[in-house]
Amino acid sequence: MRIHPSHPKSISPGEGERGVVLLLVALLSFSFFAILAWVIDLGFARLSHVQMDVATSAAALEGLRFRDEVTIPNPIERDFQRRSMASYLAGLPFDEDLYSHDLSPYDDALQLGAGPVISMDDGFMGKVHAGRLVQPSPSPVYKPRSSEWTPHSPLALELNIANAPHGDLVTGNLSDAVRIPIENKIYLRNDFTPSAGVDEASHANAFLVRMRRTTDPLGIDRIPGASSSGPPIPFVFGMGTSIQMAHGEAYNPRIDGITVRATSIAQSQPVMTVGRPDPVFQLPGFAPFHIPDDVWNDFGVLPLGVTAIEIDPPTGEIRVAGGGPLVGQFFQTLRAPLHLADTLLPIAVEDGSISKWGTYVPISFPILAEDDLLPRVIGFGSVQLTLTDTSSEPWLANLERLPSGIAETNATANLAGYNLASKAALFLVVMEHYRALVDPLLAPALAR
Repeated sequence: MRIHPSHPKSISPGEGERGVVLLLVALLSFSFFAILAWVIDLGFARLSHVQMDVATSAAALEGLRFRDEVTIPNPIERDFQRRSMASYLAGLPFDEDLYSHDLSPYDDALQLGAGPVISMDDGFMGKVHAGRLVQPSPSPVYKPRSSEWTPHSPLALELNIANAPHGDLVTGNLSDAVRIPIENKIYLRNDFTPSAGVDEASHANAFLVRMRRTTDPLGIDRIPGASSSGPPIPFVFGMGTSIQMAHGEAYNPRIDGITVRATSIAQSQPVMTVGRPDPVFQLPGFAPFHIPDDVWNDFGVLPLGVTAIEIDPPTGEIRVAGGGPLVGQFFQTLRAPLHLADTLLPIAVEDGSISKWGTYVPISFPILAEDDLLPRVIGFGSVQLTLTDTSSEPWLANLERLPSGIAETNATANLAGYNLASKAALFLVVMEHYRALVDPLLAPALAR
């Protein structure tokens, strides 16, 4: 009897691997959704923050710019006015026609806003959050509106007249000593102290503006008159990942989404650049004369208030009346606007028809540069010069020194368009005197 050896059953290629690809796809789907969540969900949050930061930065500068509004002597009214201006300006980036063509702001075709608004239901039986459905939203983007918003008064943020630390608009003092600013859950900061009242606010050196999108977990983000908030950014693709609520925490990312907060702080800084005055538009600018820094820093020579002076037209010199010390010099400049370190060339005064000059006066110090010892701008102050008698020489005038304040327009605390690299050594000397200047003219600048 012949015995035939048994042969193993032949298996077609891939027959034993059926379902492996499906298993791999299922396992990798968590990674795919994590990548999509990182790119799209966090991308939405980043976009929202950028748009909110644009609005808060502009509003912070506006709120500080009107701190010393001279046309409103009442500090309560002045505080209300600058908060209203800041709130109004915070909404302008989100309206394509800047409220100019209709009485329905935010009703625009471009859909400008502080990030997208994605509405979702509660999921299956309110528990299966991965099954939440995206629902239509009345507005596809977040457009901030205060509780007092009207078409005629489109205020985007709450005015926070009580100056609560968690409010949208907060006046206070910013500390330069803090290197790493920290803001906690109830919006208290280690670098910013809110003003205690209107009188203190009228001298505070900073103005804080915040915009937020949060679920309001502590009940301080949506208080009419004080604070406002939009909806958070929900996780969409993040629902397909394994993110869960941390043990002992109330925050659930699958329900609460992503909290986005933008905070900007403007601080008063000494002015570095001043534009040319424009009488047609009543725009203040730099005065045609400068005051030496040793005179400006000495209140015994040039005190606050009015000082009687005399002007010698042939030389352009300004002296205290009665043959007193030299307190100023008329100049010409080869450029406008006028920056720190610019040269001030002495000139004669020929036009006595202008009754007033001011209000931003350059403060000077003679600095040797390129073999020339010439007065250079090392800062700015605030004065008003009024001619009283030009019938004979020297001309008689009054020079009123004004207290340090914030310039509302045509002055800035940065060197716009100035090439520092070519004058580094000169600028080091200028900055030494700039920092030592007493009672300088100020302008708002973004600090945070």
